[in-house]
Amino acid sequence: LAAKQGGAEVIMLALDTASLRRFAGDCARQNYRPIFGTADLLALSSLPSDPNADGMIIASKMAPWTDTSVPGIAKVTQAFAQYAPGAPPTGGNTNGWILGRFFESIGKNFPAGEVTLADVEAGVYGVKNDNLDGMTFPITMVKGQPMKRQLCYGVVVIKNAKYSRFPGKALRCTGTLPGASG
Repeated sequence: LAAKQGGAEVIMLALDTASLRRFAGDCARQNYRPIFGTADLLALSSLPSDPNADGMIIASKMAPWTDTSVPGIAKVTQAFAQYAPGAPPTGGNTNGWILGRFFESIGKNFPAGEVTLADVEAGVYGVKNDNLDGMTFPITMVKGQPMKRQLCYGVVVIKNAKYSRFPGKALRCTGTLPGASG
């Protein structure tokens, strides 16, 4: 009620999906319908089914899991269709896929047989300009230096009871953050 009385038009929520749904429902019962926002890891597959979540904007630190024009996202979607039919990709499980894809990149030149710590280190520092099939900014690892942080994000919106692609570029990057590392 305080947000409604204060004229808030947008509310960013850091709540689990059940709490997001309760909050949106409570607002609707007060005839208050601001634009809600949340983060990709908090938006489970059940969220779009709630009519009070329609229009919610989900911020992502990767290309949106709804944008199959991105090669890596297309692979995630294909894998879910094949191995988990009916369980759509979400921000959380796509983040997990990206981590797995990063470890795949690290291990692509591992020797056959037992892998040593030195092999893992060489794999990490061998990653150069890899955007993991378009899912993230180009990653380059340099020994003895923290990785340069880049501000990149994707946007998903709930529209008509499903997660949808937000208009515009899939992964939006503003470049390296000044003075930022690690």
